[in-house]
Amino acid sequence: MASLPYYVRRNPRAKRVIVKLLPGTGLQLVLPPEAPESMVSDVLREKRAWIEYTARSMVEQGRPPWPEAHELPSRVDFPGVGLGFEVRRVERAGVVRLRGNAASIMLSGPTGAEDAMFERLRDFVRRTAREHLPPMLRNVADELGLTFDSVTIRSQSRRWGSCSSRGRISLNCKALFLSPELLRHLMIHELCHLRHPNHSKSYWRLVERFQPGYRELESHLSHGMGFVPGWMNDSPSAKVPNGFFSIKRL
Repeated sequence: MASLPYYVRRNPRAKRVIVKLLPGTGLQLVLPPEAPESMVSDVLREKRAWIEYTARSMVEQGRPPWPEAHELPSRVDFPGVGLGFEVRRVERAGVVRLRGNAASIMLSGPTGAEDAMFERLRDFVRRTAREHLPPMLRNVADELGLTFDSVTIRSQSRRWGSCSSRGRISLNCKALFLSPELLRHLMIHELCHLRHPNHSKSYWRLVERFQPGYRELESHLSHGMGFVPGWMNDSPSAKVPNGFFSIKRL
């Protein structure tokens, strides 16, 4: 049997128990405000078949739900914007710091501070995304003749982006790890929602007008989280699991 960690949180807007499998993290159970935690074991038992099937599918897609022990990378590449950095670690007393230039990143800190170093790396990804993705989105929008109100860079576990009815676009900082072709397609996908805030036939006709062959790109994008290194998907909640759920080894 394989052990999968699970984490329980409450959402005041939840009307029922929601079970999610998150890449590199485990199971997340979202409970309504009044639901007793004693029901968790019953929910896991009821959802066992779904959990095993979904975990197997995630493994096949290169997105296993089991947390992995990560080593600091020797290199970080952002193919979407044509950037790459060598990573060097320096043992030094005091707080963990990250310094970067055009070609390298230096992480300095004491022995045993790997968690803090990974967090500095994630901060670096977010800063780089905020610097490079908005101007790239503006260039693509100008090329397509579309206008958006604003752009926000976020870090989400699965969603690549969104577009509101007010023309506010959100992009996932992890899009930096996509290929240039997939990153451009993601931006076209969200920009087309400025005209059609849905996935109607009219919407897909507009996407195809700007991006012939979009279906194959959509398929690749749906599995694009496989390009994101595991250390980007760690979350603070993963440090304190509520428990472990045993499933059949895949």
